[in-house]
Amino acid sequence: MLRNIFNIWMLSLIVVFVMSSSQCFAQQSNLPALKIATFVAPPWVEQNKQGLSGISIEQLNQIQTRLPFKLEIQVLPAPRAFSLAEKEQLKPVAVYPCSATSQRAPYFAFSEQIKGGTSAIFTLDEALHAEKPNLDALEKQQNLVIGTLRGHALENELKQRKMKYVSVLYPVRLYKMLLLGRIDLAYSYKESFANNIAELPAEDVLKIKSYDINSMSYGFCFAKNNSVSVEYLKHLNSAIKLIP
Repeated sequence: MLRNIFNIWMLSLIVVFVMSSSQCFAQQSNLPALKIATFVAPPWVEQNKQGLSGISIEQLNQIQTRLPFKLEIQVLPAPRAFSLAEKEQLKPVAVYPCSATSQRAPYFAFSEQIKGGTSAIFTLDEALHAEKPNLDALEKQQNLVIGTLRGHALENELKQRKMKYVSVLYPVRLYKMLLLGRIDLAYSYKESFANNIAELPAEDVLKIKSYDINSMSYGFCFAKNNSVSVEYLKHLNSAIKLIP
């Protein structure tokens, strides 16, 4: 009698396990791979012969382990990545990393945000050292020329303020432009600006002062009013919350 009860109990457990596994598998099979449009922006996303690396790529790998669907990464120029997602030229698609800015809010729906980096001003100008510079004060100086480093959101901010800027692809070049006086200051993320500058003489690096402006966070962004994105966002948000 006891043996029969035990056998029935074990059979029930097996049935529950199989049903749970089937539901999980069905959930996976019902969600197509999510295409991730990203762009090279060291140290967050770096690309070489070995493939992709960087802070954001490591985070994507962590997130992937907690998702019931695959992430397929495509590297594009930043403007192309955002345009592709906004117009839904690939489906389903999201941009990552993507900061939830007021300029993007009319066009994109955002996931939970991950702590990213810090935007900062870098300068040699002693006049700016008298007090901590900020964009509101700098905006009033009409003749300033600002250098930026792959900062799509930062460049949009400067455009909104109608401030002159020059976009540069490599940190070393931005440093040299600042040292040679070709730009008045640099506006960039600290982590990106400080990346790959070991070849510069230490005495030159010490001449440059930095001033933190804003802390940055980022996540995934989808075209707004896209019903397909709701299910993906639910899973992505759950995965992001588990990132240390």
